[in-house]
Amino acid sequence: MFPSTNSKKRKIEQESAASVSGIQSVPSTSSSTEGETIVDGVTAKTDKIFSCDACKSSDNDIYKCIECYKYMCFSCKNTRHDAFNADHHVFMVFNQDTETRGRIRQCIEHTKEKMEFYCKKCSVAICKTCRAPDHQDHEVLGICDYRDEAEAEFKKLKDELELKSPEFEKYVGEVSAKIDSMEKSAQTSCSEIDRHVKEICDVVTQRANNLKEDLKKTLQEDKQMMEKIVGGTADLIGRMAKMSQNISDILIGDCMYDMTEILTIMKRQRDEWKSRDLARLHVVKSKHHTAPIDLKSVNDMVGEFRVTRQANTTLKHRFNYDVMNNKKENEWVYSPVCRLEDLSLYFRAKFQSKGTNNLDLGLFVNCGDNVNKSTINYCTVRATMTLCDWYNGKMEGKEETKTLIQTFTQPFGILNWNHTLKYISWSWPTECTLSATVEITMTTVL
Repeated sequence: MFPSTNSKKRKIEQESAASVSGIQSVPSTSSSTEGETIVDGVTAKTDKIFSCDACKSSDNDIYKCIECYKYMCFSCKNTRHDAFNADHHVFMVFNQDTETRGRIRQCIEHTKEKMEFYCKKCSVAICKTCRAPDHQDHEVLGICDYRDEAEAEFKKLKDELELKSPEFEKYVGEVSAKIDSMEKSAQTSCSEIDRHVKEICDVVTQRANNLKEDLKKTLQEDKQMMEKIVGGTADLIGRMAKMSQNISDILIGDCMYDMTEILTIMKRQRDEWKSRDLARLHVVKSKHHTAPIDLKSVNDMVGEFRVTRQANTTLKHRFNYDVMNNKKENEWVYSPVCRLEDLSLYFRAKFQSKGTNNLDLGLFVNCGDNVNKSTINYCTVRATMTLCDWYNGKMEGKEETKTLIQTFTQPFGILNWNHTLKYISWSWPTECTLSATVEITMTTVL
């Protein structure tokens, strides 16, 4: 609803002066030149054609919703948008009526008054009648005066957005790269477990094939022995049948001398097969014996997945020894909390006892409530901590550096460091600076 340019300010002042003096303002005129519309001395570019996103019409006034990011005509605004989105904010981007384009609007409550003022406290355009009762003690500016201020704020806001946008784009790129890395890592892990399981299956299959070969060899020996017995016995049965046939033929004949000679031979043959021992052979059977499948052994053979979530950060804080001395016995002094995704990290420090020079320092790591504790088996924290004492505002003495590593389960872990204050240059230290480079690895075992 702001006038288009500062030239409108002069028009408002002219109209206000005319209304005070009782002189009617001259009707506005409009003309077009080279793609521009001249309204009351205000130049409004009309190069861009706006159309309604719903009905595609471009012949009506066009509005835009800052929540929906949609362009809409007056009809669609009333029937489709406002009925379902009463809390949204809509502004006009194109006025089809060139006679009213760029003019100051009339007050809704006081229709004869124009909204020539802006209340900064209430953030609303008002007329002079509204100003008296409701905004008398508020900071009120002329609508044109506020236009310059609003334009500056809009430009500043736009500059901030344009400055911040690359940062978010970079962040999106980094997160997308992490997603790609995570998916590639998962794909590699799945390929590795498939290869490992195939190796296990190959070993098991080879073991099964070896067992089957050993079984065949063992049964083959018994089979050959039995087949030899069957063959020998079958040969004996054949000779016995032939002998029986010979006896039948002899009985048909009538030569006593032949019978006597042959009987002796056949008795000798009878004694041969009669002495033949029919061995009692074993019943040979094979059966596959197995032990119950030990899932633990199977799990050990297949292995496990270990999903690690790694995060890095740095902390730095200056502790005042006087403040710490004024604390109660065993009362800690804490640094501000550093947030790392769902993790909370902070330093804490205290003197071991009143009047001593021994200092207890600690890095506290809390996994927080937002971390799914049921899926995190343990956390490993590696911290390289550096401490430097300050003497009367000057950093003197040698920096002390210590690397601490701790693995802990949910929900938190503490890395402790004992430090002894040193007397240098005829004075005790008054402060210390404690910094740490922290690497946190949260591990999930599947």
